[in-house]
Amino acid sequence: MLPQRRSARALPPFNESNGSPAPNEEQPAVTVLKSGVVDGMAYSLYSDGSIEAQMPEGMMRFASIDELRAHLDQRA
Repeated sequence: MLPQRRSARALPPFNESNGSPAPNEEQPAVTVLKSGVVDGMAYSLYSDGSIEAQMPEGMMRFASIDELRAHLDQRA
């Protein structure tokens, strides 16, 4: 799975059955659990387990910390 680049604005969740945005009650709000800087890399950890990290190529979002680690290992 490729990491997703952060978009300028958040889109509503997608309802696959009819192609329209899903109602808000179906998706709990994702909140920032922790933000900081590790080894010069800024990051934000979200309540859904995803993580955003400032990479040399720009801000990237990963589904999990494990995906971020795998991405960093590939670059080394």
